Amino acid sequence: MTSQNNLGSMYKVAHTMVNKEGKQLSLLSAISRGKRYDERCYKTIEIHDKTGVPYTHQDKSEVKRIQRSIKRKEDSASENEKTALPKTNNNELLKLDIEERKMILREREIKIRAAEAEARLIEAKAEALELENQKKKYNTAKDK
Repeated sequence: MTSQNNLGSMYKVAHTMVNKEGKQLSLLSAISRGKRYDERCYKTIEIHDKTGVPYTHQDKSEVKRIQRSIKRKEDSASENEKTALPKTNNNELLKLDIEERKMILREREIKIRAAEAEARLIEAKAEALELENQKKKYNTAKDK
């Protein structure tokens, strides 16, 4: 009894292509669909054998293989050309990028120097005001 259950479940698992027609089938319907699927596959294999059609439906003749190898070589050659050109442009772009960054750094340095000069000017004005105030205090204290 258990061997029949194992055989039935193995039969279900073995025919996953049958599940395209329906899923979660009962055991009997799965077995009958599996048998029909096997018969269709057997007929297809017989026809392929009689007519000489390959099972994979791909042309694997000598001519086709040579044609594919030529195509692969052309593709790899064109890829090599594509990658060779951008490298020279890439170096130029990198040099331009470096120059641009240097210019940005110089501009920052100039802005920092200008800000420092402005800060010194403000400090000098503050000191001048302070000295002027001290002179006024000194003069008012002298006058009294």
